[in-house]
Amino acid sequence: MEYQELIGSINEAESSIIDMQENIRTWREDALFNIPLENMSEAFEDLETHAAAIQDVMELTEAQGIRPSAESYKMLVDDTEKQIKNLEQQNNLIYAQMYLARNNKAKFRELYQQFMQNKQTLNSLKSSQLEWNKAIRDLPVSNVKNLSDALKTALEEIASATGLTTESIEELKKQFGGIDDSVFYRTENGIKADVKQLERMAES
Repeated sequence: MEYQELIGSINEAESSIIDMQENIRTWREDALFNIPLENMSEAFEDLETHAAAIQDVMELTEAQGIRPSAESYKMLVDDTEKQIKNLEQQNNLIYAQMYLARNNKAKFRELYQQFMQNKQTLNSLKSSQLEWNKAIRDLPVSNVKNLSDALKTALEEIASATGLTTESIEELKKQFGGIDDSVFYRTENGIKADVKQLERMAES
C-alpha cells in the first residue's frame, strides 16, 4: 500500500511538473509574442481609423469642389508609414514564432497565413503611399493651372457686356483661399472686379 501511494505521489509530482512547464511555456510565449502582437494590432487599428477619417474629410472636400491640401496628403503618408513599420514589427515576431512552431503543423500554418496576410497589406500600403506622394508633388502644378484658368475666365467675363458670373466669383474665392468682397463691384454691365488687385494677389 505504501508502495502504491509512493508511486501515486510520484505520478502526481510528474504531472504537476509537466503542468508547470506548460504554464511557463505559455507565460513566456505570451510575454514574448502574444501580448506585444495584441498591442501592435490594436495600435494598427487605431492608425487605420485615423487614416480613414482623414480620407473621409478629403472626399467631402472634393465633393464640394475643393482640392485636398498637401497637408492632408502628408498626414496620410505619415499614418501609412507608421502602419508599415507596425506590420513589419508584427511580422518579425510572427516569423520568430513560426520557427518555434516548426514542429506543430497546425500552429505553423496559422502563423504563416497571418504572416502572408500582413505582407499583402504591406504591399497595398506601400502602393497607396506612392500615390499620395505623387499627389503631393502634383499639387503645386495643379493649383497654378487652376488659378490661371480662373483668372483667364474672369478677365474674359470682366471685359464682356454681362460681367462676372456667380460661378466665376466663387471659383476666384476658392483659388485665392478667400477674397475680400470689396474686389468686386456692380456696374450697368454686370459685376466687375478690380483687375490690378487680382493680378497682385496672383503674384503674391
